[in-house]
Amino acid sequence: MEFSSLPRIRKKWEQVGKKNPVFATAGGRASASPKKLAEDSLQILENGILFDMSPESISSMTVLEIGCGVGRLLGLMSERSTRVIGVDVCNAIIQEAQKRTNHLPNVELYQNLGSNFPFIPSRSIDFVYSYRVFNHNAGDVVLSYFNEAFRVLRSGGIFRFHVTGTSRMLRDSVNNLFHMKSRLAFVGFVQACLWFDSVIVIFPMVPIGRSYTKKELRSRLTKIGFTDIGFRDCERLDGGIWVTCRKI
Repeated sequence: MEFSSLPRIRKKWEQVGKKNPVFATAGGRASASPKKLAEDSLQILENGILFDMSPESISSMTVLEIGCGVGRLLGLMSERSTRVIGVDVCNAIIQEAQKRTNHLPNVELYQNLGSNFPFIPSRSIDFVYSYRVFNHNAGDVVLSYFNEAFRVLRSGGIFRFHVTGTSRMLRDSVNNLFHMKSRLAFVGFVQACLWFDSVIVIFPMVPIGRSYTKKELRSRLTKIGFTDIGFRDCERLDGGIWVTCRKI
């Protein structure tokens, strides 16, 4: 399925990815030292993505990362899982990820041109995760990703992802407006209030999507067929919401 916002999203990510692929995927962390980036990635993996999963359960899994970027998390995941697949909409970023992971035999990389993965068979993945990707997409695109995650997961498979909560976006936007720190503050404030579903705002930095409430996420995931839906607020880790659900 192709959405009206996708061509603009892909174009912007290609522009940012060609100029600075690390900034495109790490944002404000891009200026940190390689050591610091590695430490941050490990913290995200252990305290966010895998925070309640045992090494034994992960080791036999086939894992999919939506929006893998330059592969910061893929490399770490490859040390823990049998097979790791990464997808991203940006060709320039995928090429950078290939350079960083081509020595890892259990890592596969693909460019997805929309919000689906036709190259991944249905019921072939044990664990799907995504970190700080859905907040850069319009709501209808994100919903399509949710449906694709459900399609590719095996029975009993787990879907875990990170989103920006509405309260967080409102608080940050008001703070930025007050201190005149960000040209994007007003956009974030309006989107947090209105919860635009089909609108993506393209600015010189990166595409800006929307925020989510737990009630809304639970409703959407339940309609798709996910169960055991849980939320974990992570103000100290990354200021967002980690959502976990399961395909029965």
